[in-house]
Amino acid sequence: MAGSKNVIARELLPKAANLKLRRLEISEQGWGVDAAGDSSAVCPICFTRSRSRHSRYHRKLQDLPVQDSPVMLDLRVGRWRCGNGRCARKIFTERVPK
Repeated sequence: MAGSKNVIARELLPKAANLKLRRLEISEQGWGVDAAGDSSAVCPICFTRSRSRHSRYHRKLQDLPVQDSPVMLDLRVGRWRCGNGRCARKIFTERVPK
C-alpha cells in the first residue's frame, strides 16, 4: 500500500513543479499532501538560477476532491536571493505551476 500511496500522491502534485513529496495522509477528513520545494529556483525576471535561499514559507492549498474526499496541499516553498547584480528583483518566491 505504501508504494501505491506514493504513486497517487505524485499525481496530486503539479507535474512541472520540482516538489518533493514529504508525506501523504489519508484519513476520514480527506487527503493531506505535504511537499517541499527544490534546493534552487530560477528568478522570474532574469532567469538566473539561485541556490541562495532567503527564507521558507508555507502555502496551504485545497485541490479538487479525490474519491469524494477533500485534498489539502501543504507546500513548503522558498524565497530566494537573485545572484544577478543587474536584476531589479533582489528576492523572489519559488513558483508553483498550476
